[in-house]
Amino acid sequence: MDIIEKETRESYLSDEEVELYCKKYLETWNKTEAYLAVHPETSRASALSNVTRYHNNPKIREYLALLLSDKVMGVDEVVTRIAERARDSSNKHTQLKALELIARIKGLFIDRTDITSGGERISWNRFISENQETTEK
Repeated sequence: MDIIEKETRESYLSDEEVELYCKKYLETWNKTEAYLAVHPETSRASALSNVTRYHNNPKIREYLALLLSDKVMGVDEVVTRIAERARDSSNKHTQLKALELIARIKGLFIDRTDITSGGERISWNRFISENQETTEK
């Protein structure tokens, strides 16, 4: 496939089609329903056979990424919002829950039970030698 043919194929969608498809897709999370919103005259069978190629169109992918970046909360925003609630003393239950979440994020509540070494450090060589003795018996 030459470059001109590929560029033509990728740019055949109008901006209106891209926008309608993406908005319908994010509303329903269904590619076929979104395709049928753009092409209502199309049969469901035809939509099913065309939707994957349509959904993978670079214009569609780019616009979906743009729309999703506005909707998705980043890690920094999540931590910031939890921290705001942890500092707010007006609701003690919410404050305690927020502090618990921050502690989990920071790794303060790691539950570990050592059932193999009694708290002693085990080297890889010691582990192998102990297990060889067990399997040889």
